[in-house]
Parts: sequence; structure tokens; C-alpha cells
Amino acid sequence: MAVRARRFELSAPDWIVELVRLKPAAISWLDVLRMAVSIPTPLAVFLALGAPSLGTFAGMGAMATALADRGGPLRFRLARQVGVGFAGAVGLYVGHLAVGTGWVAVLVVAAASLVSALLSVINAAASTAGLQLLVYVAIASGLPQPFAPWVIPALYLVGALWALLLSVLVSLVGGVRTPEREAVAAVYRSIADLLADTGTDRAVAARQAVTDAMNAGYDALLSVRSRSAGRNPTFRELAALLNAATPVTEAAVTIAHLGKPVPAEIPAGMRAVAEAISNDRPPPPMPESLRHPDTYRLRALRTGMNDVRELLKPEHEAVSTAPLLPPPMRERLIRWSDTILTGPATWLYAMRLVLCMSLAEALRGVLQLERSYWILLTVAIVLKPDFGSVFARGVQRAVGTLGGVLIGAALLAIAPNGAWLLPFIAVAAGVLPIVMGRNYGMFAIFLTPLASLLIDFSTHQGPSIVVTRLIDTATGCAVALVFGYLLWPETWRVHLGPQVADAVDELADYLRVAFGTDVGAARRQRRRTYRTMSDVRTAFQRKLAEPPPVSTNAAAWWPMIVELEYAVDATTAAAIKSRDAVRTGSGRPPSPDAVNLLVADVRDLAGALRERRSPDEIPSPADEALQPIASRVRTARRVAAGPEPADRSLGHV
Repeated sequence: MAVRARRFELSAPDWIVELVRLKPAAISWLDVLRMAVSIPTPLAVFLALGAPSLGTFAGMGAMATALADRGGPLRFRLARQVGVGFAGAVGLYVGHLAVGTGWVAVLVVAAASLVSALLSVINAAASTAGLQLLVYVAIASGLPQPFAPWVIPALYLVGALWALLLSVLVSLVGGVRTPEREAVAAVYRSIADLLADTGTDRAVAARQAVTDAMNAGYDALLSVRSRSAGRNPTFRELAALLNAATPVTEAAVTIAHLGKPVPAEIPAGMRAVAEAISNDRPPPPMPESLRHPDTYRLRALRTGMNDVRELLKPEHEAVSTAPLLPPPMRERLIRWSDTILTGPATWLYAMRLVLCMSLAEALRGVLQLERSYWILLTVAIVLKPDFGSVFARGVQRAVGTLGGVLIGAALLAIAPNGAWLLPFIAVAAGVLPIVMGRNYGMFAIFLTPLASLLIDFSTHQGPSIVVTRLIDTATGCAVALVFGYLLWPETWRVHLGPQVADAVDELADYLRVAFGTDVGAARRQRRRTYRTMSDVRTAFQRKLAEPPPVSTNAAAWWPMIVELEYAVDATTAAAIKSRDAVRTGSGRPPSPDAVNLLVADVRDLAGALRERRSPDEIPSPADEALQPIASRVRTARRVAAGPEPADRSLGHV
């Protein structure tokens, strides 16, 4: 009798896999070159002047400002970098004044922590600036220097200005193109290839290329979102363009299935759209053969291209009203104060950050660790709320720093002091843009030796500095994980329910206007719905990096998120088909009663998620045009109800 061997497969838990997973991220070689030049240059200049210790602070300014350039329109990049330069200089000045003041230094760090936490909720530039304010208060308060208080901030600003000028130069050389923008443009190029290959034996491969391009585009944008601090207008713009590619793709696939070649100007027009996206230019003219299409397929393609063209129009052209002027400064200040002063989540984070930073500052005074400002720096970065999971970042930073310590010790052991360190600093700096979006632990692996080389450039402490760095990092991670994570029960919960409920409400709003006569309102609401769903997916991905039960409870939301995404796509497809039927006189839109019934169904689902109850029994509309949407909504309601009475709602997780 044959005995069948049993094979045992061992696999790591999903949350551990998520901690070490390398996310796909495009590489900008111009950014690699920019980073490799930004940091070593001020060090070399001050070394030539015989003042390497002054060069260290200029190098800090260059490093912080160079890292703040995360791509996007030049004005947003400059806003982030100017904010980092100003906040870092203020932090260095305040921290320098707090040196040796005992418990006064604890109060200074606590005040800086509160300001940093409140700045984090305004926008991306303020969030990044708030972090740098806190980081450099910590650094300056732990680095006694025989200089006047203004000297170190001035040196920092010199390095920041140099990095800022390099960013402008790279922007002029490379234009507005970024890897993420190119990834979105590649989707439209692949659609153009599919249209060009229609009716040939290359059509099947072209269809697969569209799928691959869409996957790469979403991976690129999710990578940007996961590493972006605060709100990112560029991400929203590119996400809207990528989402708008879905109905265009559906129309192109329908045309390809027919197998009849299309006029050459149609794929050429699609390539022109891709170039407009790539270069952030206004949309090209609509191809002549799509101005008066004679088939449903071409009409659907024209509708999709119209949507894309609307997204590409400058804001003052896309809105058929008077030009939008920036709100008065008083109104902007009121909005900012409302954003800062309202919302329990903001103050909860502020309390956690103030507690942890104050405790870290007190520990620094008690333990008398060498250069223990790294403890505060670690706490500040690990607790950054819009950088992702506190647990994940704490573990990744600790493990990454351990790897970085080994690299840094090896480099400091073999590299002579002075100018011989500059090539190693350039290489370590150039690697940062490559690893930044892939995994925070890998980023820490290369950031640690860079920081060690930067400090050793003037202090000549040798390999012992990296051991100190490891002890400080482990202490900071422990403070952040224990006092900023484990002791706060709110951090153990998933908290996806309210976000998913918000997305369901956005879907209901979209349904309410999708079949109406105000096409502009429908398009705007669709963009808001897609944006909300994208944010939900990003939050879900971050929760998967938490240990159980957070990660396992978060995974329970995956079927719901998938069904909602399908429901949004189905609404878009049904609205396009309905508008086409009305234009051609071949049909009527769904009745208002049927639409209202489906909207009520979706609203009840949102209420059920918020109230942690099972959805009510509401009949689905009988209108055939709404059936694809109703089917997805029914599935989502079944997921929310749970398989058994004991598991009544996803709201419980």
C-alpha cells in the first residue's frame, strides 16, 4: 500500500508579512542624483573652509529639505521644503535655548510636541514642518555647542536653501514628470495600444498589458499615499485620472471584442491624452470620429474621454462659473483653527505625543546616554499619525536601525575621516529615494548609516557611535510602543467602520445624482467617492501591519471594501449607459422612485455600520438598469450582517 507523504507548509502570519513586504515603487533617477549631491556638497564646502563641524549642521538642513521633496507640482514641493526649512531652524533655535535647563527642557519639548501634533492635521506641508520642528528641538537640546543661538539655525538654512535650489533645478530639467504621473500616463498609453491593435492577433496581449498598467498605476499611487504626510492634492488628481481610466478601459475592451479596427485618430487621440497627463498640460482636442459617434461602443468611449478631459482642464476652465479666488486670509485662519481645535482624534494624538516626548526627555536626563537626542527623534517619527501604524513603524525602525548599525559600523571602520567619508555619504543619500516608498524598515537601514556618517564627519567618534545609536533607537521605540500604543486601548481597535460608512454615504450621494441631468455634479461626486474609497483602502492596508487581533479584524473588512468598489464601478457603468440611451432615444433613465429606493438601501447600510447593527430589510429596486448595482449592494449587506446571528455586524470589529 502506497503511503502518501504529508507535506507541511509553514507560512508567516499576514501581519508579519506586511511588516517586511517591499511595496512596488517607481524610481526617479533624477531624485537619486539630487539626494546624492544635496547632502555631501555643503559638507565638502565647509571642510574646504576648515570648519567641518559647521558643515554638519548645513548638511542636516540639506538632508531634511531634500527628503521633503516628495514629487508633485513645484509649488507644493516648494511649500513643503520651505516649511521644513523654517520649522527646522525654529526648532534648532528653541532647542539650543533649552540646553542644560533641566525640567524646563521637558516643558519646552512638551510644548513643541503639542504644536507639532496640531500642525499635523492642517495639510501635507504643515504636517511635514511640524515633524521637523519637533525633531530639531530634540536634536538641538541634546547637542551643546559653543555658538550663539542663531548660528546653528543659520547654517541649517544655508543647507536647506542649497537643497531647495537643487529641487528647482531638477524640476526645470525633468519638468512635472514623476514616476507616479508616468505610471498613470502609461495606463492611457496601454489603452491606446489596445485600440490600435483591435482586429489583430496582438489584441489579447494588449488587453493584458492594460490590466498590468492599471495594477502598476494603483501600486504607484498607493505607495505615494502610504508615505505622504497629510493631504496630497497631487495624489488626488492622479487618483482621479486613474479611476477615470476604468470606464475608458471598459469601452476600449468592448471595441476590441468586436474585432473591427477603429480610425487611427482614436488611438492617436488617446496617446495625446497620455502625453497631457505626463506633462500636466490641458487636454487635447477630441478626435473627429468621436465627436459624433454612431455606435454605443464609441459613444461610451467618447463619454469616458470627456470625463478625462474634464479632469485635465485647469480648475478655472473646468468650472463654468466665475474664476475661483483664494479665500481671504481670515477665512483660511478660521478653517485652520476649526480643523485643529475640533475632533477628538487630533487631541488624542496630541496627548500621546506630549506624554511620550516628555517621558523621553525625562529619560534622557536621568539615564545620561551619549547623544540621547536620538531617543526623542525616534519617538517623534514613530508616533507620526499620517505615516501609518505606530506598531509597524516602531518594529520596522528598531529592526531597520539594527541593520543600519551593522552597515554604519562597517563603513566607519574602513573609511578614513574627513573627505574620504563624502563618497560614502553620497551613496547612502542616493539610496534613500529608492527605498523610501518600499518599506520603512529598509529606509531606516540606509538612513541610520547616513546619519552616523554625517555626525562622525565632525566628531570623529568612529564605530562606537552606531552602537550608541542602536541603544537610543531601542529606547525610543520602547517608549513609543508602550506609552504611545499599548497603554491606549483606542489604538488596539480597527476603526475602519466609520471610514467605510463614510464611503458608503459617498456612494449613496453618487447614486442620487448619477442618473440626473446635472452631469457636472455627477462627475464631481464620482471623484469624491473614488477618493474616499482610495483612502479606505490605504487605511485598511495600514491596519494589516498591526499584530492580532487588529490585523485579523481588519481583514474581515476586505470583502466589504471589494464589494463597495465594485458597486461604485457598476454605478459609473450604469450611468454612462443610461445617458447614452437618453441621448439616442433608445431608452429612459431609471425611475426616480427606483433610484431613491436604492439610495435608501445604501444609506441604511451606512447607518448599520455606524450603529453596529444588522442592516434592515429593504427591498431592492426592480428597475433592470439598476440591477448590477443592486446586486453588489445586496452582497455588501450580507457581508455586514455576518454569517450567524452572533456575528451581527462588521461594526463589532
